Amino acid sequence: MPDKDPPAWKRWAHIHASDSARVHAGDNYNVIHNYPRETDGEASQESEEKVWIKALLEWLTFAEIEDRREQVPKAHGTTFKWIFEEDNDLGFVDWLRDGKGIFWINGKPASGKSTLMKFITQENGPEDPNGNRSSMLEHLSKDWADNTRLVIAPFWFWAAGSRLQRSLLGLYRTLLLHILEADSSLCRIAFPRWQSRFRAREPTMERVTAAMREVLRYEETGTRFLFVVDGMDEYESDSMGKADLAWLMLDMADSSRVKWVISSRPEAHFKTAFRSCRSLCLETLTKPDIREYVDTELSANPRLRDIFDHERDGIKEIANFIIDNAHGVFLWVALVVRLTLDGVNDHEEPLAIHDRIMLLPRELNEMFNHILMERIEERYRQEAFRYLLIARQCVASLDSRPMLADVMVAAQEASSYGIACELATSDLSKREATGMNFQDRVIRRCHGLLECDESRVNFLHRSLFDYLNQESREKSLLKPEAGEAFEVNTAIMAGLICGRRRFISIFPKASLVQAFFRFNKLAERSSGEHRSSLVETFDRIMAKENPTVGRVSKNVNPHWSNADGFRMFGGIAASITEPKNGLLALAVFMDGTLYLKEAIRKREISGAENMSLLLLFATLPYALPESGPFIIPDDYTGTPTILLENGADPAHFCGEWCPWSILLKEIVERPKSSQLTPWIPGTKMDRTAAALRLLGLFARKAPDLHKCSTMRVRRILISYTALEAIQELVGDYCCGGRRVQECRCLKARMLQIHAEDAVSLLETANADLQTPTRPPEASTAERRSLKSRYLQGGLFAKLLPSRSRSRTPG
Repeated sequence: MPDKDPPAWKRWAHIHASDSARVHAGDNYNVIHNYPRETDGEASQESEEKVWIKALLEWLTFAEIEDRREQVPKAHGTTFKWIFEEDNDLGFVDWLRDGKGIFWINGKPASGKSTLMKFITQENGPEDPNGNRSSMLEHLSKDWADNTRLVIAPFWFWAAGSRLQRSLLGLYRTLLLHILEADSSLCRIAFPRWQSRFRAREPTMERVTAAMREVLRYEETGTRFLFVVDGMDEYESDSMGKADLAWLMLDMADSSRVKWVISSRPEAHFKTAFRSCRSLCLETLTKPDIREYVDTELSANPRLRDIFDHERDGIKEIANFIIDNAHGVFLWVALVVRLTLDGVNDHEEPLAIHDRIMLLPRELNEMFNHILMERIEERYRQEAFRYLLIARQCVASLDSRPMLADVMVAAQEASSYGIACELATSDLSKREATGMNFQDRVIRRCHGLLECDESRVNFLHRSLFDYLNQESREKSLLKPEAGEAFEVNTAIMAGLICGRRRFISIFPKASLVQAFFRFNKLAERSSGEHRSSLVETFDRIMAKENPTVGRVSKNVNPHWSNADGFRMFGGIAASITEPKNGLLALAVFMDGTLYLKEAIRKREISGAENMSLLLLFATLPYALPESGPFIIPDDYTGTPTILLENGADPAHFCGEWCPWSILLKEIVERPKSSQLTPWIPGTKMDRTAAALRLLGLFARKAPDLHKCSTMRVRRILISYTALEAIQELVGDYCCGGRRVQECRCLKARMLQIHAEDAVSLLETANADLQTPTRPPEASTAERRSLKSRYLQGGLFAKLLPSRSRSRTPG
């Protein structure tokens, strides 16, 4: 069979992964130049248009695009083959041939939905005359395609994955990548003005939304689209809920050229939206598949056959027990089968195996609890629960960063802060030299509840993470078993230092810094104490192992965080003059509130000018790319408040930047609600809301609202007073009456700003409304243009109350 060219996302994924640190860190490197170069002869044969298309496809891809699909297990034996049978009553085959709209596959947790979605997208169809094998999905959809091009584009939502793996932005980028790879003629339709200068920045929600809209509207090619989306219940967003996403898909499916196969848990909003769509309930259809799996697994074990050689009814009774109590939950079945075989391997008596299996819990959560409390050996329980606690914390707190087995083994030894500090100075490579198999150790200690993929540790199933992620479970089960003195965030910090070389061999360098300071913040919050010793140990080691190139002054090298591969400040503020100031700037940048307090207490930093410079670093994340590894603080005002109380001035300039101008640039130049995205997993505010709240703090704390600030609008520097900038933001809403009340409600409800902050922002502007001192540099025309741009196309316009939507799908 002739080889087919690999799809674009596979060709470019390895490049994107290695370069994502630079792009995500706000560096302006033109990473697209790193794609494989052709020779002069090859380049002469390839048109400029093809080079442009390659660059565009690489721009759309992201490193984790195939991760979830690859982790989903394949169907066992003949499992799910019934989905493509024509003589059943499911209607899936008929829907593929001439149906329309959405086919909804729903099922309870762990019923095999993702495995089914993987099965239907596999190349399991008949071969064509050229020997190429397509999927049954494509084969059965040919009648619907009606001799036009058919594009099948799958996507896998994953709650435990990265922001892109659980968001609408990730969905659109993946679908567009499949579409444009299959039909390159649509590239210019999707991105008519895309140019090489856009390549160093990640695709925005606004841009990919417009591209999807144009592609689906374009009818000249007649291309038909079959979108396969798994795990809609794992979608997360603050700007659009799951119900809104369901209605959005129904809107798209109104087109005769668009169909969706969607899987999810049967949550209420999906039941409402898809009530008129074709559907199937998975757990009601899989009993024969479960029987085949159980019979195959049990009969294939020679020792089990020997044990029950004279008691064939014993195996049959165990099999029937599993099948009858499964209720369609494949994961429960797999766990019971494994526990059965564990008893065989432990040389248990047949009667003991039989009796133990019959007493197993029938519910999945109860089964998890049984394994944790009954199956994990007492001598390994503390270690196992620490691994589970570390894994849970990493999935809950990091964006697309499953922890490495190596780091977890090191971290679980940090039973106290003192031990963590000692551990941080050790080297993981010495442990590796002893031949320790970190992956096997984690898997065995946790009795298979954690899995390792290339040393990256993941939960056996999302339902296990859901079970462990409950606050009550953490207090009553995880922490007591792991040891009350074990502070998981501090332990992970020590583990990251110890396993740093292994970590950056797999993940971008900047991600190590992001992860370390993220857990520093969580450790500060959990313990109420700073972690200065660990932070300074991390800084010393990183400075030694990552020397900077070049100097910012005659005698001083820049801090390591500005070295190649990190570029944490995006080149905006590289003029750090002392190593200690560099660490403080980085800690403030990453929201190390208690570390900053300790530095001020010890007088390691003082003076209004230094405080103002640090305030600039506290606001720098707002000026850097939305996809970067930067922390917008959970409380949004903690670090800036400390700095303002110690003399920081929001209008103090460092070059062309000051804290005021950074916030105003964020709010004025990115006013589109479609781009509002959460920055820290588990928080509900978006970055524009955070900027507005911080702006209110500046307005209350700043001694003089008439100081001049600047912002860059369309490459033109415009001067403003801080007061005028606030007035621009509240605009016509400062005129009293109903509109002011509307503004308060909108900002409190839609932007999730605390009511007192929203009111204070308005009152501050109103109080001095008659006494602005506008600098002459900002002309009336410039002010009017900026104000019009903001109010007409900006945040307030998009947040005006919309008409309620009522629709009956069909």
